[in-house]
Amino acid sequence: MKISIKRLAQMGLTVLTLYLTTSTVTIAADKNSTPSLSGNITATSTYLWRGVPQTSDAALQGGIDYTMPVGFHVGAWTSNVSNSTNSGSELDVTVGFGGEVKGLSYDAGLIVYMFPQYEAAALPGQDYNFNEFYAGITKDMLTARFFTSLDAGNYIEVNANFEKLVDSWDLGLHFGSYDVDKDYYGPSSEDYVDYSVSLGKKINGLDVSFTLSDTNLDDDNFRTVISVSKAFTP
Repeated sequence: MKISIKRLAQMGLTVLTLYLTTSTVTIAADKNSTPSLSGNITATSTYLWRGVPQTSDAALQGGIDYTMPVGFHVGAWTSNVSNSTNSGSELDVTVGFGGEVKGLSYDAGLIVYMFPQYEAAALPGQDYNFNEFYAGITKDMLTARFFTSLDAGNYIEVNANFEKLVDSWDLGLHFGSYDVDKDYYGPSSEDYVDYSVSLGKKINGLDVSFTLSDTNLDDDNFRTVISVSKAFTP
């Protein structure tokens, strides 16, 4: 039986997820003695997902996360989405497990992406919803994550965050590479990379950020995104 590199990567990520959720519960429990609930709300000039706009104008987004004492966490996040002809909403649900070992933070889990209005209007054979397994590690200012989906393809990203680099502004650097599944996105879809630079600062209790983002897709131009967000504890 022939096994593709993509399937091997997905199998490896599934094994890693199971390993993390079964072998490090004791370590995570020591770091998280009480459960926590947190939320966030964001207004952004453009909703970018992996360098590609998901709205033709501004977006209002919000999420809530619950972390259990042993490191398991669940969360939900939503945003409006639109293109030149349709509009609707996106709802993401995440279930994962995270912790820290000797200064190295890790997180792994499942993300379910749902688009209710688009699904309701979908033609036979069309499917907008999809799932992704993910795994990520963070060391100091560097974070690397890998996402894999049976439907949408594989995505890997590397992020660097430098706190209070210039006059209390944080500098963020991002690079991502998307191996697109053409059966899901269509035969004309291209694999691509995306990259961005952002500056962020807390102003009057709000997190303000300015991002310059671009991809290597044909006929794609860089975008400037302004976002204002507020984190809260219910």
